[in-house]
Amino acid sequence: MSVNQQQLDYLQAMGIPVWISRDLEVPDAPVLTEFVAESAVTTDLSTIAAELNATHLDAQTTAAPTPSAQTARPTANAPVSPPASSGSLKVANDLIRDLGGVSQAKQRISDLAASLDADTKSAAVEAIPVQDLSQLGLAEIQQAVTSCTACNLSTHRKQTVFARGNTQAQWMIVGDIPRLQDEQEQSPFSGEVGVMLNNMLTSLSLDPSSVYVTNLMKCRPPLDGSPADYQAQSCNTYLRRQIDLVKPELVILMGRDTAQQILGSNQPMSALRQQVHQVDGYAAPMVATYHPAYLLKQPRLKVQTWKDLQYAKRVMS
Repeated sequence: MSVNQQQLDYLQAMGIPVWISRDLEVPDAPVLTEFVAESAVTTDLSTIAAELNATHLDAQTTAAPTPSAQTARPTANAPVSPPASSGSLKVANDLIRDLGGVSQAKQRISDLAASLDADTKSAAVEAIPVQDLSQLGLAEIQQAVTSCTACNLSTHRKQTVFARGNTQAQWMIVGDIPRLQDEQEQSPFSGEVGVMLNNMLTSLSLDPSSVYVTNLMKCRPPLDGSPADYQAQSCNTYLRRQIDLVKPELVILMGRDTAQQILGSNQPMSALRQQVHQVDGYAAPMVATYHPAYLLKQPRLKVQTWKDLQYAKRVMS
């Protein structure tokens, strides 16, 4: 299925990740046309509404509450485009009938996405404080993560994903969430994402096995979505202790959610890059950059990420 920039904007606003060809040229936001004809918006809404409705129908027929491979984000090698059903056409028609402009359309789609995911969001509760970890080693922390029920993600997960690599590393990589393949393999940065990360490290003359790799989140959120603040706060407790024990000389924060949650900032990645961050409660300096999973969708940002990693290497020297 071909996806244009406007559809990407809609899906991003709804928190729905989309895999696109790494060869597809995606224009930067400043050069995008701000006005879109109503006919073009109508066509896009029909496609998006059909996909939303199909996703919702799949979710209703799934017995377990845990997101399955069928409802998770399709991989780059196996794109899936659900056929439009009569129900999805009705949803599209409703959207089109209510259409009053691009901004109203985006809000309408966001409302629809929220209603389709109502079951997951309604289950959200305040996080239970994580146990005192100050006397635990990495093995004990991993066991604590396995049995953690501090937030509602514990009711959906199939497996927890803790870490891999050298526990005495100078470099520590922190991603955002475990994705589907990470959960299946119980290892962060697996699959294509891991290959890209390893290539980056090798280009810096670093042995990938010498680096400690983990995620902020230890459980996979539904649909690989962004974690809620209270969910991230619970997992952050484990991450702080991991950093204390590994004692890296530098932490690389990969991904917007990771950087914003750990740095306590709502600034975009473009404003967080190319600088050293010192955060209270963390023993190591930090540098932020894009996540390899995002680079697979936006390959034009590989240059910026490479510059960030070169900057990190200069910081280390």
